[in-house]
Amino acid sequence: YSHALIGPYFVLFDILNIIGHSNFEWMPSWWYRTPLKYLLYTTTHHSLHHSRFKCNYVLFCPLWDYLFGTVHPATETTFRRAHTQPPPKLNAAFLCHGFKHNSILHTTMVSPVQATREVTDAWWHPLLLPVLVPLAGLCAYFGKPFTMQRYTYSGANVVTRVVPHLAYDFVNKRHHASINRHLLSCIRQAAREGATVVGLGALNKAHFLNRGGEDLLPHLEDLKGVAVVHGNTLTTAVVWDTLRRRLPPHSTVVLTGPTAKIGAALTRLLVRDGHRVQALTSDTGRFEALRESLDALDCEGGGEKEYSGRARDRLVRLSHLGEGRESEYWVLGKACSPKDVAHMGTHAHVFEYAVPRIDTSLVRKFRNYCAIGAMAFDKTKTDLNFCHDVPNTVPACLAATIIHSLEGTTEHEVSLVPSDKLTMERWLELSKKHGFVSAAAHFSASDGAKTKSSAGAAGARQQESASPRSI
Repeated sequence: YSHALIGPYFVLFDILNIIGHSNFEWMPSWWYRTPLKYLLYTTTHHSLHHSRFKCNYVLFCPLWDYLFGTVHPATETTFRRAHTQPPPKLNAAFLCHGFKHNSILHTTMVSPVQATREVTDAWWHPLLLPVLVPLAGLCAYFGKPFTMQRYTYSGANVVTRVVPHLAYDFVNKRHHASINRHLLSCIRQAAREGATVVGLGALNKAHFLNRGGEDLLPHLEDLKGVAVVHGNTLTTAVVWDTLRRRLPPHSTVVLTGPTAKIGAALTRLLVRDGHRVQALTSDTGRFEALRESLDALDCEGGGEKEYSGRARDRLVRLSHLGEGRESEYWVLGKACSPKDVAHMGTHAHVFEYAVPRIDTSLVRKFRNYCAIGAMAFDKTKTDLNFCHDVPNTVPACLAATIIHSLEGTTEHEVSLVPSDKLTMERWLELSKKHGFVSAAAHFSASDGAKTKSSAGAAGARQQESASPRSI
């Protein structure tokens, strides 16, 4: 045999083997109308060999099956059915977008393998920027939304679609009209495919873009039976639930992004729980409006109303991150740059629900670090292999989209997030019912189990290392 050809032969062999065993029809619909049907088999051809056994024997040239009469009579009929069958009816769609330029490397059309892995910065990513930057620009101006993945959860058919914009485009007002047009087209497409719930992820629901989805509704009045949801209520519930378990009573907390929808609801919940919140914001007007909303909060434990102003006194404004340097507890609702991280002390306990997260190489400086905006899910209920920025999790807003669908939601969830504890508890119960649990709680339980298995003098050291830093 030829030493030069043995390598290419095995590559070709594996490619053809994958085609035959993928259970997805690769060949175009006209294949059986040409002589090519005698030269190269189809996925349908070999699939019938596995289901009917005594037929379609060949690898990879069907000519011999045709010559000796071993072609199954349903081969071409099955092939045509595979091409003409309608896609399964959707129950829900989730709309997301890329963040940095390396997000392009994690799309299924670029790398199906990378699409299932955690998005992290690699040393070689900057080397690709001369290609990725102009490619991102072309996608923003000429691209269309595309399907990242189809999957099921508890029997519901769900699709994740990507708007062809990176986070940089969302802060550029020139792109806002284009992004909203993409969102509207995605919602209409999902409705045509049968979806009753469409979830908006990340910046697709930013207040400055469409007021949490509220501005999209007037353009969708002709659509019946489709609920647009931002999923922020579940995100708020998950973050609040983690904080009430981790923060000591009457803590002082620095909160970034306090006037955003999740941040405002979280501020009210933390103040109601008796904590003091140092809100980092440059918007004085929105801060004062938030502070005024605290005047009638119920006192924790007594049921009385605080008209005396004590609740609003537990909310103070920070104009610069450095003003909170001495603070022990930080809740990050807005993405932080390395310069921002430099303002936080090494003694800090940091809880982050912003996306993208602080780079993992920077969080080692903190006493504890915990990502709290993601949810672990029951893998027995789904064939999902999409990876969020926290491995083996999904964003809470995606979990909320799926829960809305499974619960048969018919009303929109847009604009403001409620901040009453009954609503928070209800969403926590719904998430538990459908197999979703806070990633922080899920992984902390695992860490705790490892700690308990330790013995001797090393136990105390291991207990300290089993901190949220590892999450």
